[in-house]
Amino acid sequence: MLPASSHIRTFLRLCPLLILGLGMPVQAQTTDSTVVPVPPTPPSACDEITAEAFLDIGNVRAKIMNNGALFWNGGANTYEVPKGGGVHAIFAANLWLGGMVDNDLRVAATTYGPWDFWPGPVAPGDRTSEACAAVDRIWEVGLDDLRADGLFAHERLSEWPVSLGAPFIDVDGDGVYLPENGDRPELLGDQQLWWVMNDAGGEHLLSNSEPLGVEVRATAFAFDVAGAVGNSTFYRYRIRNTTTHPITEAFASMWSDTDLGAPFDDYIGSDSTLGMGFSYNADNNDDNQYGSAPPAIGFTVLKRPVSSLGDAHACRYPDTNEVGFTNVMHYLGGGGVPGGPQDRTHFYNFMQSRWRDGAPLRMGSSGRDAPGIPTQFVYPGDPVTASFWSERNNDGSGRQSAPADRRFMSSLGPYCLAPGEEVELVVAIVWSRGSSNLDSVRKLREDVAYIHSIRDVILTPRELPGRSKEDVRLGSELPFAASVYPNPVGGAGGVGGGGAANVRLSTPEALEVSVTVFNALGQRVHTAAEPGFVQAGGHSWTLPTADWAPGVYLVRISAGHAVTTRQLVVSAQ
Repeated sequence: MLPASSHIRTFLRLCPLLILGLGMPVQAQTTDSTVVPVPPTPPSACDEITAEAFLDIGNVRAKIMNNGALFWNGGANTYEVPKGGGVHAIFAANLWLGGMVDNDLRVAATTYGPWDFWPGPVAPGDRTSEACAAVDRIWEVGLDDLRADGLFAHERLSEWPVSLGAPFIDVDGDGVYLPENGDRPELLGDQQLWWVMNDAGGEHLLSNSEPLGVEVRATAFAFDVAGAVGNSTFYRYRIRNTTTHPITEAFASMWSDTDLGAPFDDYIGSDSTLGMGFSYNADNNDDNQYGSAPPAIGFTVLKRPVSSLGDAHACRYPDTNEVGFTNVMHYLGGGGVPGGPQDRTHFYNFMQSRWRDGAPLRMGSSGRDAPGIPTQFVYPGDPVTASFWSERNNDGSGRQSAPADRRFMSSLGPYCLAPGEEVELVVAIVWSRGSSNLDSVRKLREDVAYIHSIRDVILTPRELPGRSKEDVRLGSELPFAASVYPNPVGGAGGVGGGGAANVRLSTPEALEVSVTVFNALGQRVHTAAEPGFVQAGGHSWTLPTADWAPGVYLVRISAGHAVTTRQLVVSAQ
């Protein structure tokens, strides 16, 4: 049973939707006193958006909708981790998109509704209720469906919506989807949900914006494995510009109201090296929910949109990374300038780490009235060591923020979309639990860095008819013992010019082995052992860290059908 505070909180958010059902315009009041205007919804054939489905193959059970919302859209929220535990790590999340069309700002964004996406592809004219009902759906396919003995294989494979743009593996190469000839849906993970939505199907009531004219082909997927991958869910958005005009200075954002277990005792932070926004518990006890040693949860990007419009300023990321968000921003409770978004300009400013009035986020205090330098990342200091600027030290002198209910946006941009162009954005949501609330933050960083390092495996569709070798390597049962030492080790600028670390591996039988080192951005920096077979027994390799920049590195050790990652700290001391 949910605690009373959760029932009250859900009721407060549902009130505007209930009153809207009576045709009465209201001001929606959330529990943090943020006032959000919610106009009455005009009648339209596509207003009744009812489709929902659940990702539940791994250690997460998550509710998915086809209106741009994730986990909550007016009913009960669902982002339960561990699955079956009765505790939810996220209350609500939404996809935000914004950009310039002929020098006119346009966004598709919301917080608690009304939502700015409608089911199905962009369609000319008004859809009939029958046409809307046909696309108001989320299609599901899983690993068992691709096997001959899959219980629901015939129905799910035959109904796969190729006509709406759902990807498939064309086994016979004739360009036609015929499951009876061996063709299969393209499958990511062990379970995937697929849907298509657009922002041109109705009025953008909260943002008061004209539509961008985009169509989004979305895939949510998860893996049935233990460890970091099984504690994560993944979201691939293929965003297509259906207009004859380029979209420039575009940003994409994942807005989130995490409510990490109990809602009113949270902190947030960011990691600029991983391009991650995250939430964690302010102390080591999450009352009536996760209890002691509560987890942390983070949002990151595994694949960024890349446009054919090239490297023009309006299409250029501020860094050269291939993964991670470029901005993490938050807003405060209450109305006024520090409060939440109420029109298209507010949404777009937040995506760029700016306040509603366009003022930049600045390091210090809440980031609103601080004298510090402008920054793209809110609270990027390490909360584990109470570093400045974090919620555990927001003034440089150890002052802690008051724990509360938090909302934040993890954003990416700018990028562009040429007319008719489709780009791809892949978001990962990673849940981690350590030995304490702060150790959960440490483990979250390690898990995200690991997921960055294996993103090619995560984003590779399943081979037919069953699992490929790389699929199995996502598992956590290790048929070997591995260690990395010394740790920490000297790097560039270290005493004596740096040092070297050793990787030691003991295998009970002959196995194919590889040893690779990645930095915190998931970039390969060293290969100690190319894939090759080794005999049973002990083996070792040297990592030449003398010229490596100080920081955290991930040593990925693969042996047989298993993989493990060891964190290596390279120090200048």
